[in-house]
Amino acid sequence: MAGLLAHHGPPTVRPMSVERDQDGAGKPEQDARARRRGEARDRRRAPAADADDDLPPVKRQFEFSAAHNPKFARLAAIMSAVGVIEVLITTLAAGGWLLLVLGLPAIGPLPFLYLGPIAVPAAVGIWTLRAAQRFRLIATTKGSDVGHLMAAIGELTKLYVLQLVLFLVSIGFFLFLLGVRLLAGQPS
Repeated sequence: MAGLLAHHGPPTVRPMSVERDQDGAGKPEQDARARRRGEARDRRRAPAADADDDLPPVKRQFEFSAAHNPKFARLAAIMSAVGVIEVLITTLAAGGWLLLVLGLPAIGPLPFLYLGPIAVPAAVGIWTLRAAQRFRLIATTKGSDVGHLMAAIGELTKLYVLQLVLFLVSIGFFLFLLGVRLLAGQPS
């Protein structure tokens, strides 16, 4: 504590201003600096309503140059193609799953195990298409490139978090099977 006081000095006491209401009675108020600190602290603590709303408003928007726009447009086109293919594959897989469920007698939860492999490419396809749309907006609109870029990064972050989770689950499952095999005494 003494080291803290020696480094920063003794605490300073700021005088409080007195605001008078209509009947002349005074009520103490914090000075303007303390109010600003409190408001800034409240803004930091306030939860964000949406992923796009958690960024402070940008007063002067950065605009990519005309030379950058074709790169964003090309990226958007490629991402759109990949996203459409992923959604089509998911649709075909979901159709196959539906035929499997409708055509088989009640065999327990086996058909529902296929929902995971169907849901993953669906999520990847949708997030890829959303990010592609934002990159396309960077190339085709003026005045909000940073907002579109940040939204695209948000969609890509979801995609890569999903991939990371799947990789970790796969590694964990592999290690589990390896452990079972070693404990059973079978050679690997």
